[in-house]
Amino acid sequence: MTQLIQFNKSVRYIKTNGKVLANHVQLALADLANHTIDTGDWSKINVLDQAVANSSGLRVESFRSYIKDLFVGLKFDDKLKVWLRKSKKKSIVIDDEVLTINWTEYTKETTPIFNYDNRVLIEKLIENELKAKDKAEQNNATFKGDQKEYYKRLDILRGLSNIAA
Repeated sequence: MTQLIQFNKSVRYIKTNGKVLANHVQLALADLANHTIDTGDWSKINVLDQAVANSSGLRVESFRSYIKDLFVGLKFDDKLKVWLRKSKKKSIVIDDEVLTINWTEYTKETTPIFNYDNRVLIEKLIENELKAKDKAEQNNATFKGDQKEYYKRLDILRGLSNIAA
């Protein structure tokens, strides 16, 4: 029962402190895993999941991926936002190898990349526009609008391209 008491302390800490929580999450996971091994009771995982999900700065998807592999036999229900047993006939098993890895190092969430070299490519815009026009001509499309203004806009874009170069 000591592990569950320590688990509850860690969850309270996670809920009240929004920063530098990863180690406390790991301690709570270890305590809950050991409690599950001793008693078979895994039900507090939803309390921990909510605490992590409601804390800023913690990577929830990585945490849930770790839980799925640590608590073998659980699945996360995205609709209900709770952990459930995959099968009521099978007990939940703790994967000891997963427990030796810190959850923050277990999976890495991708970070968005902004590549300046792939942005605002005026030449590519002009090229794509001319390809679209050629294709429309090949397909005998009906053209509407002012053709002179169209070419003026293309010339303006070409001018901008020359300024940027």
